[in-house]
Amino acid sequence: MEKKYAMAVLIGVIILGGILAASMLLKKNRSMADEKSFVWLVEYDSNGSAMLVRGRKINTIKAELNKLIAALNRHEARSALSRPEIEGAPGAYLKLTLQKTEKPVAVVEITNEKYLTEKMGSSGAQDYLAAATYTLTENPGITTVEFVFHAGEHAMPGPYTREAFPNYKIVASGGR
Repeated sequence: MEKKYAMAVLIGVIILGGILAASMLLKKNRSMADEKSFVWLVEYDSNGSAMLVRGRKINTIKAELNKLIAALNRHEARSALSRPEIEGAPGAYLKLTLQKTEKPVAVVEITNEKYLTEKMGSSGAQDYLAAATYTLTENPGITTVEFVFHAGEHAMPGPYTREAFPNYKIVASGGR
């Protein structure tokens, strides 16, 4: 009788552990799928006009510049999965690293800059810089983002403000 009871308890613990593990994986996948809610994104309307769309959850992290950068990097990493390999480097994607802040300026370095400056085209590079600038200037006190990278055909380093992107329609809150 004791063996049956011990076995039933053991099976119950194993099942409960499996349920908890599955629940954690689903929660992680759900939060990754929702990553775009924490950043500004560029979308195009039916006429092909560019729109900057504000993620609906950005207020929850905007006070912390490092969290905004992490959200941008995670979103870019996920987007990179759908792109072709970059010169034989699978998984290579743009990544921002905070160098310093001297309010009202945040200085960020872009790694894998060749993708930005040579592979994305002018519109793609402009879209990335616009979305990153809008996302990082959500932080109170930051009005300018200075991007550090080597200049290329499609993008130039330097300071950017929201005013640097006048051709985008601004959509204050996305339906995400």
